[in-house]
Amino acid sequence: MARHRLADPAFKGFECEICNRKFSRKDEFKSHSYRHLGLKRHKCPVCGKPFSDASNCAKHVKVHGPLTFGNPGNPLNCPLCNSGFKNKTAVSRHLATCSMRLGVVQSVPQPEPTQMSVV
Repeated sequence: MARHRLADPAFKGFECEICNRKFSRKDEFKSHSYRHLGLKRHKCPVCGKPFSDASNCAKHVKVHGPLTFGNPGNPLNCPLCNSGFKNKTAVSRHLATCSMRLGVVQSVPQPEPTQMSVV
């Protein structure tokens, strides 16, 4: 806001009426306001997750990784929706929400029964 004060000493910035945070730029103020209103206008092109801020959406898209998306059978892809991810942890986290969203019951792999040798 210092730059604005030099141009116009009366400039007070844009103040959020909800949290009283001040912004020097109107676009930053509007983006901030969307968070309070719950507006999420930006969606991840890979998984559809909504975001109120374009920069947060852009950061999120990177978790999908450039090489995994759209390759069915890739272990770093969700077996339900085929969204790609950078690592197995991200796939597991996504799978929990994806299966709930799609109403799919996940089966928990059971350990193989061991055969005991009788002497």
